[in-house]
Amino acid sequence: MQLDGIITRNTIDLQLFAETKEEALEKLADMLYKDSRLSDIECFLKDVYQRETTGTTDMGIGVAIPHGKSEAVLHTSVAIGRLTTPLRWDLKIAGQLQEKPVYAIFLLAVSIDNQSTTHLELISSIASLLINESFIVDLQNATSKEMLLDSIQKHLGELE
Repeated sequence: MQLDGIITRNTIDLQLFAETKEEALEKLADMLYKDSRLSDIECFLKDVYQRETTGTTDMGIGVAIPHGKSEAVLHTSVAIGRLTTPLRWDLKIAGQLQEKPVYAIFLLAVSIDNQSTTHLELISSIASLLINESFIVDLQNATSKEMLLDSIQKHLGELE
């Protein structure tokens, strides 16, 4: 899956300040709303929180991939936030206390008008990026949105 147009410089914040998971999600959803990708932040967040109740979105590597399939999504999109201070996402995963806080969040917003597998393809593409150590280094060290976008394109190109 190509992520061109799904992730844009307007949907990336490399200095995201948030003290809680909820605050981080609200700020990322606000970026999507301001970029005309959502029609209603509250409706979208309700769907994201509903999904969060079904299982963790913490990948266990310092990155979380929360997602929501929602009527409020105008264009399938991803907002990326690299936190200024890492935070605890889910305290327990499979009954084990998580020791590694989340420093980056990929919030996936999927339109319900898309085919039913779009969100799975999107999650798969993001997960493929996150298992690549070179991409993780780029994610941690990117000093500009353009650098991160270039890294995403480069690493996805390597997967094809």
